[in-house]
Amino acid sequence: PVVNVTWHDCQAFIRRLNQLENTDKYYLPTEAQWEYACRAGKEALTFWGKNDHQSCKFANIADLSAKNGKIVLYPFPCNDGYVYSAPVASFKPNDFGLYDMIGNVWEWCRDRYENQYSIDSLTNPESSQNSTFRVIKGGGWNSIDTQSNAGYRGRGRPQKSGKGLGFRVVWED
Repeated sequence: PVVNVTWHDCQAFIRRLNQLENTDKYYLPTEAQWEYACRAGKEALTFWGKNDHQSCKFANIADLSAKNGKIVLYPFPCNDGYVYSAPVASFKPNDFGLYDMIGNVWEWCRDRYENQYSIDSLTNPESSQNSTFRVIKGGGWNSIDTQSNAGYRGRGRPQKSGKGLGFRVVWED
């Protein structure tokens, strides 16, 4: 996966991609779009169910390999074989055929982060201009169980980058 990118880097990449193809069809997903894609039509927080012992078949998360690398104290009770990020598609995809929606790297979303959604916009809420943070979703290779699911909301400053922070582009046909 591409890592060490800021939210601003993602926007520059998307602008360039749209310029190259003379379109405006590419963009970062909203938090709601990201979550819908991650859940793949299911209501559960993880598309593989609740069995933590199965998690390492579907996601690169804080597991026994990370514990052996001294990255986490309380790992998932399985071993995915990677201490840090894994090559794309190293794990099983969700029912939409999307890989690495949970784990591996956190993914930037278009939305600004606020503690709660506005009650006026429940379908695809995008927060106001009040927050300096942006939403990140999915957890990463060092994420514990409470962060490694479709519903967890992380946040990051748009100028922040890191070895566990990347992105996914939406293409709207």
